[in-house]
Amino acid sequence: MGNLVEIVLREATNDDAQLLFDWANSADAQAASLNTSAPIPWGDHITWLGERLKDAGSIIWIAQRSGHPIGSIRLVEKKRGLEVAIYVDPTERKSGFALTMLKKARVGARAKGLNGPLIARILLANSASIELFEKAGYHLLETHDDHLVLCIA
Repeated sequence: MGNLVEIVLREATNDDAQLLFDWANSADAQAASLNTSAPIPWGDHITWLGERLKDAGSIIWIAQRSGHPIGSIRLVEKKRGLEVAIYVDPTERKSGFALTMLKKARVGARAKGLNGPLIARILLANSASIELFEKAGYHLLETHDDHLVLCIA
């Protein structure tokens, strides 16, 4: 089972572009995404990553275990709070690492002065993510036709 000691979050850089691109375009990430329904072109990804890395209201962390990248977690400041997106490599799932990543990202956001509530928008069909966020202390804020909005202060 994963714990807070095993996982390190480091801030993403442009050097992570290929890794993040591969994860974002994986079949499982595409299936779980509210925002994309087709593969993301490389040029669009590079533009997006550059904007996120420069934005003081955004942070992308690469989660590492023993120096090996196992996933990413992103917070983007929106009107209602910090929107959370998380991805864990399929080979590292069901290990408790995602819960650790969520907890560490919440602490990391506060340390960077990002103090709003954390918001997760999750497809109704993604029961594993819903369960993960509820286990992390998020509560239901809204229900939509295709997704839930969960929140933690």
